[in-house]
Amino acid sequence: MGVVVQLIKAVTFKEGLELKTHDDLWDYINRSSKEHDDLEYVRLFANTNYLHRNFYKGKLPVELLQEYINDAKKLVKKLL
Repeated sequence: MGVVVQLIKAVTFKEGLELKTHDDLWDYINRSSKEHDDLEYVRLFANTNYLHRNFYKGKLPVELLQEYINDAKKLVKKLL
């Protein structure tokens, strides 16, 4: 999640925006989803966010963990 958040902050900084809160991240992802007419942004970010939560709680099964890691990679590619 850290890499994804830093990438989002870099992209928004380049656009002249500054994100300060977790809600700002969600707002940006929702806006990007609408601008690109692509709901996958939201799904990928949600899974990446859950992956971050799993780092502290460790509840995801290994198969799902790998899928969410792949989703984080897909989101990075979309943002780039």
